[in-house]
Amino acid sequence: MVKSHGEAKSVQRSAFSNHRSLRAKRGNPVARSRECFTILDATRWYNVLRATSDRSDGAPFFEVTSPLGKRIRTTQEYFRKIVGTKHPGMRSKEQDVKQAIEKPDEIRRSKTDPEVYLYYRKSDTLYTCAVVKHFNDEGFLITTYVTDVVKIGEVIWTR
Repeated sequence: MVKSHGEAKSVQRSAFSNHRSLRAKRGNPVARSRECFTILDATRWYNVLRATSDRSDGAPFFEVTSPLGKRIRTTQEYFRKIVGTKHPGMRSKEQDVKQAIEKPDEIRRSKTDPEVYLYYRKSDTLYTCAVVKHFNDEGFLITTYVTDVVKIGEVIWTR
């Protein structure tokens, strides 16, 4: 229990600084550590996985099996969100994304999250990268983009 106004300000300042440092870690994926993984994060990933498997609004946009034996899926609504806001260059490249997951040239584990995998497939001079979160025997597409460089991470599988 806080006894004086000065103590209340001190407690308030320390709580604010802790909140600020947590927010900075969350905003920077490199600085973010496993200790910052909160129940809110777990709930968000669970809800995305549940939404992609919810058949009440129709079947998933696509569901493919990766060489690691994981069933990877996404909904049409979520894929539209990816190409509409994050990576408009991926519009109408659904087949490239499916090929990157089903027949990748290389699969790497993310260095910031051990449950996130990057599936790379080369076409011409560029790679299609599908970023996937694995969850037991399933997974879901987080994002997808075209790149000229393969990111650093542990190589899990190669063709």
